[in-house]
Amino acid sequence: MYRFLISCCLYMACSLFSLATQPEVVFKPFLKTQLWNAVSADDVSTYIRRGRVGMGITLGNTWAFSTCLEFDNTGKDQWAIPSGSLSDANVGLWDMYLSWKPLSDKNILVITSGYTLPQLSREVMTKPWFIPSLEKAKSSTFLRNFVTGKSNGISPMVNVGGVFGGDHHWYEYNASLIQAGKDVHNENSLAELLAGRFNLGLGKKMPYRYKKKSILSAEHNALVIGINGSYQGETQDFDANMSYGLDLIGNLKGLKASAEYSRMTRMIDDDVFKGNTGFVRISYNEEISNARRCEASLMFTFYDFDSNPFGLKSGTSSYFDVGFDFYASANVVKVSLHYTCSADESFYNINLSDHKPEALVLGLQFILI
Repeated sequence: MYRFLISCCLYMACSLFSLATQPEVVFKPFLKTQLWNAVSADDVSTYIRRGRVGMGITLGNTWAFSTCLEFDNTGKDQWAIPSGSLSDANVGLWDMYLSWKPLSDKNILVITSGYTLPQLSREVMTKPWFIPSLEKAKSSTFLRNFVTGKSNGISPMVNVGGVFGGDHHWYEYNASLIQAGKDVHNENSLAELLAGRFNLGLGKKMPYRYKKKSILSAEHNALVIGINGSYQGETQDFDANMSYGLDLIGNLKGLKASAEYSRMTRMIDDDVFKGNTGFVRISYNEEISNARRCEASLMFTFYDFDSNPFGLKSGTSSYFDVGFDFYASANVVKVSLHYTCSADESFYNINLSDHKPEALVLGLQFILI
C-alpha cells in the first residue's frame, strides 16, 4: 500500500507539472526551519530542531499536491531538549499527499490520499510552525505513536473530508483508512486502521484544509470543538486497539485557548491496558503593526499509561512550557524565548539520571515561500 500510494502521488505530480503552461497551475516551493539554542544545567546546544523543504502545486480549485523532505534534529546531541531524539543529518521524505475536490466550487467533499498525518486530535493535525508554545504538545506524539505505531504518525492513508454549513455555524468531517506502522500492523493481518474527526465551528467559517493552522489573527474570533477516534481490530499482537478524544481551539480578540483529552485502550486476551493524555494551552496575541505581532503563552501536557507488554511507554509524565514569541515579519520570521521543564525524564526510557530536564530555549524560525 505504501509503494502504491507514493507511486500514485508521483504520477499525479508529474501530470500537474506537465500542465505548468496553464495559468491555473500554481507552484509554491517552501523552506521552513526552526533553529534552537537550548541551555540547561548540563548542556548548551545549537541545532536545527525542525527543517522542511518541499513544494505545493494547485491546479485550479480541483487538485492540490504537497510533498516535502525533512532534516530534523540536525546537530542535536542526546542531552539537548527535547530528550530522546538524536541527530539525524540525513534528508528523508517527510510526507507526500494529493487532494481532489470533485465539486470544485464547494468544500463539502475533498478526497486526500498519500503518505501523511492521520486525522486524530487537532494538535496532531496542526502544523508546528503556527503553535504559540515552543512546539506542539507532547500529547500529540503519544497519541500518534499509540494509534499508528510511529512517533511521527506519518502513514499511507486515504481520507474523505469536507466542510459544510453556514458562514458562522459550520461543521467539518474527516474519515480515514490508514495502514498502521510495524508495531501495530503485520503482513498477516487485515485489520486496517480506521480514524475520524468531526468538528463544530462557531464564528467565521474556515476553509477546509487537511492540515490546520492555529488561529493567529486577532480579528478572527472563533471556537472549534472536535471529537475524534480510531479503531483497529485483531492483529498478531493484540485483539483491539482504540482511542477517542475531545479537543477545542478558540480565539477572542487575541486571547487564544486550546486543549485536548485523549483516552487510549489496547486489549489482548482478557487484559485491558488503558492510558490518557492531553494538554491545556493559553496565549495572548498582540498585533504591533500590520506585519509584526508579539505573543505570550503557557502550556501543560500530561500522559499516563498502564504497564504493558507492547513496548508502549508506561508510567506518568508531565511537561510545562512558558514563553514569549515575536513575529518580526508576519509568519516569515519568528523569534521565541521559552522555559521548559519535565517532571520525569526517565519516563522516556533513556538513562539520564544526572540530567536536569529543564532548559531555556531561544528559537529562530524562518518560513520562505
